[in-house]
Amino acid sequence: TTCGMAQSDPRFTIGSKAGFGHSFIMPNGGGFNGSWMVGLTTMYLTGEPLGFGADALYSSEGGMLDLVDGTMGDVEIDYMRVPLRVIYAFGTSGNSLRPRLAAGPTFGVNMAEGTGFKDMDFGLNASAGLNYRLVEGLWLGLDAAYYHGLMDIYGPTAENEKNGNLRLELSLTFGL
Repeated sequence: TTCGMAQSDPRFTIGSKAGFGHSFIMPNGGGFNGSWMVGLTTMYLTGEPLGFGADALYSSEGGMLDLVDGTMGDVEIDYMRVPLRVIYAFGTSGNSLRPRLAAGPTFGVNMAEGTGFKDMDFGLNASAGLNYRLVEGLWLGLDAAYYHGLMDIYGPTAENEKNGNLRLELSLTFGL
């Protein structure tokens, strides 16, 4: 999860974010299932180390799923996701390189109708990353992020299938 870093005063940042990685549907296995996301990211720092962030992301996910007819199928589900984060940034606002940790809930809305997948998804996300100041007020961010779904996403089976993904995310943010 990416954010811009603050000066000594509270600061709001906004920018773009994109990511690529592996998505899966728990408890099913399977090989690599490429997934991607793209959207906007924002953050507000309340003090030197602490901040809050929110994203609006279009996310393509999926994986192997036990279908109603008893077969395994490779499925793709597109979501509009809104991850909310509490962010802890290491170092001070004057540093050009700042590592950080973030965690929080993520809400997802299924963008397709009539697929058998539930309309909503909810889970937790966590990330570790860093921001590098390119120039004053412009930050490049790189994060390793994990999402763990907490809701059953597929109603037709008795199994409790949940989304999950592991991604590398890249962002470019600027301070307002």
